[in-house]
Parts: sequence; structure tokens; C-alpha cells
Amino acid sequence: FLNPLAGSKKKTVGTPFPLTKASGKLEINIAIDREKAKEIKRLIENAGVSSFYLGKKGLSYVTDIDTRELRN
Repeated sequence: FLNPLAGSKKKTVGTPFPLTKASGKLEINIAIDREKAKEIKRLIENAGVSSFYLGKKGLSYVTDIDTRELRN
């Protein structure tokens, strides 16, 4: 949604070039036992938050939580 007082486009401040939206996938592996992994998964699911900020301006969301043990 756009702020009607700000005009039709979002203005970028502090950069001499236009910004483009980037997308990608970040996979995080945490070395913990399976019971702790299940607890963390439950806490994330029960938090009721579908997205979160990652870095200064990045918005991320969780698509999958896998509690299987990693094999090295």
C-alpha cells in the first residue's frame, strides 16, 4: 500500500541509483538435538508471526522447518 501523501512512488534516500527488489532463499542449520529442534519449531509456529525482519530492510518469512538430524 502507498501513502497518499507521499506520491505514487516510494522515494529512496541516500543512494544515487534506483533500488531493485532481490529475492532468494536462506537455509539455516542449527546443531541441536532433535527434541530441542521440535521445541523451537513449536514455539515459532505458536508465535503466530508469519514474517520477520532480517537485516536493515529485508523482510523474510519461514516456509519450512525440518527437525531431522543432519548427517555430516
